[in-house]
Amino acid sequence: MNDPRVTDEAFENEKLASTLSFITERIAVLGVRAEKRLEDAMRAGRKFNEDDPYGALYGGIELTELQYVVAKELDDSDELKREVHILKKLLKEPYFARVDFRQDGEDEAEKIYIGLKNLYDEDTMEMFVCDWRAPVASLFYNDFDGKAYYDVPDGKIRGHIALKRQYKFDNGRLVYAVDSDIKIDDEILRDVLAKSSTDKLKVIVSSIQREQNSAIRYSGNRNLLVSGPAGSGKTSIGMHRMAYLLYNDRESLFSSDIYMFTSNNLFASYVADIIPELGERDIQKTDLFRLLREGIDERYIVYDHYEQAQALISGDAKRAASIAVKYSEKFLNTLAETAFDSSDSFEDVLVLNEKLLGTDELKARYLIESEAKNEALKRERLMRYASDRCEEYFAMHREEIFEKLDAMLDPGDSVSSHFNILKRETKFKAAQAVSKALTPDFVKLYLNALKSFCGENSEVYCESLSLLERGAINYEDMLCILYLKNVFGELKASIAPKHILIDEAQDICPLAHSLIYSLFEKSRFTLLADTNQAILPQVNTTDKRTLEKIYGCDTISLNKSYRSTTQINSVATGLLEKPYEIFERDGERVEFIKSGDTVSALAEMLNSEKYRGRSTCVITLTEDEAAQLYNALSPLTGVTLGVKNASDFPSGAVIMPLAFVKGLEFDNVIIPDAEKPRFTGAAGKRYLYMMVTRALHSLAFVYKNEPCVKE
Repeated sequence: MNDPRVTDEAFENEKLASTLSFITERIAVLGVRAEKRLEDAMRAGRKFNEDDPYGALYGGIELTELQYVVAKELDDSDELKREVHILKKLLKEPYFARVDFRQDGEDEAEKIYIGLKNLYDEDTMEMFVCDWRAPVASLFYNDFDGKAYYDVPDGKIRGHIALKRQYKFDNGRLVYAVDSDIKIDDEILRDVLAKSSTDKLKVIVSSIQREQNSAIRYSGNRNLLVSGPAGSGKTSIGMHRMAYLLYNDRESLFSSDIYMFTSNNLFASYVADIIPELGERDIQKTDLFRLLREGIDERYIVYDHYEQAQALISGDAKRAASIAVKYSEKFLNTLAETAFDSSDSFEDVLVLNEKLLGTDELKARYLIESEAKNEALKRERLMRYASDRCEEYFAMHREEIFEKLDAMLDPGDSVSSHFNILKRETKFKAAQAVSKALTPDFVKLYLNALKSFCGENSEVYCESLSLLERGAINYEDMLCILYLKNVFGELKASIAPKHILIDEAQDICPLAHSLIYSLFEKSRFTLLADTNQAILPQVNTTDKRTLEKIYGCDTISLNKSYRSTTQINSVATGLLEKPYEIFERDGERVEFIKSGDTVSALAEMLNSEKYRGRSTCVITLTEDEAAQLYNALSPLTGVTLGVKNASDFPSGAVIMPLAFVKGLEFDNVIIPDAEKPRFTGAAGKRYLYMMVTRALHSLAFVYKNEPCVKE
């Protein structure tokens, strides 16, 4: 480093040398420990095989203890290897910032170096680097006017910031160190943003902005909604927030307690490395559709939200009208209030051919319980009532029942024993009768409600009936059936997260959000949303106030986009009624390529030097278009086809439909068939906005007649 603006260059060089030396020593020590743990596990396994080759020597308890020891050694070895992996990353960039903070009442400022992980020498008590998630690190991310502070459990530590400094490393070599009062923070951020994209989301600890930091470190008692435009860093914020929560609540929150609800495997692969790269075990990820699908009988084929989206993007007016009915508040209210009539469902409960409990009595009691929270609670109370009535009946008619049993039994049989058996059996039958009456066929129940609401000859009802009779269910029908199950208290989840992260929350309809909240009412939520990206208003959540109401959220709004160049952002913001603020970063001009042969034009572009070795996405409107284009291009280029259930995110050039690119970013984006008629009106602008905002550095429109936006 040779920067005249840094006056303590010798100190910085010495600090770097000592830090790298400490990291190198730690890698060596932890590497030996990891190998020893692994060897201990293998030795225990070998000893077991030698001592007990046929599995007869060790008892159950001994075997369990051995399995525990081996598993613990292997887990410890893996944990040490993860730490070594992080330390090797730190050899390339041990820290990215320094804050000199003089606490009130102290004479000297403390030099605090901030990096990916705490580096602390337990022998000398020297702190080399402070973890970016530690409370004191917020001094770097926040801007202070005068006095500065950071939060601790007992309150605030107040003082004065004497210096803020940022660093750039190149494989462990310090390139420069710059004091932030020189006002070149934006230049450092531009340097970060100008880098080429990888096939995974990147760690952003060195470039977190103030408003992003406030969302990551939010510590309120309510759920959190992070709202912001495309490129504002919402997904990165969500992932970094999960790492922050794990760091600050290590005693009671573990990676296995946190779930991220993803839209598909493709997106899960895209964000797979973030938490591990931040030094934590990865959080759980589950496909939201699969989670909801668990509530529907397996004999049905259920079409997912992508099939629904493709129908709407393709302009299926009948499907849109049907969805409008099924998602309407009026229909859902009707579904909840009138879907089930118990009057014809109850059966008499008999004992020795005498009526113990009649249908009229059960129905009357059911109506008395109408104030219960849900049908499950009604059923529980009615079953308890039936049990109590059985006890009462057997107590009141004891002698009569004894006489009947005595006449029926062989000499020497115990009448008392048979009396008790009969009472147990009768109570069981009564409970079964109530449970059967109040646990309906929800698919049949839903169809009855739909027929009543729309009419037996309506197109909405007939289409739904025809599909269900063929053993298939549309996504919107699935949600309505789950809503019914929830009304009856029958909707259950197979997981119990403590915290749930939902990205692209605007893509989930309000009905699905209400089901999610009911399923996981004991969980905490972090939601990430941009209502400008609610490209399908028929099924998306278009107002963040809806999310605030359902989840009881505090909202942190981000107002600036950092992803794209100024040239790309000028196209994106021109498609919105209310443009957002952008971070100015100059780049290539947007390309407009007029060609009568779209496939040839794309092949020439993808084979050119510009697109080679960089992530590139050719975005189509529908899945069918993507497949057709792939079939035409694949013999000419190395392009791949992006599919929603891919286990690995594709590298290089890929073709994807609009519905699959949510939350993703690419160095280059190419929009084929970018004709003006295809992207007119409010819907066309929403689709185009979604496509354009996937681009980091380069955007191109390929068209035949007139482009969808002006050059």
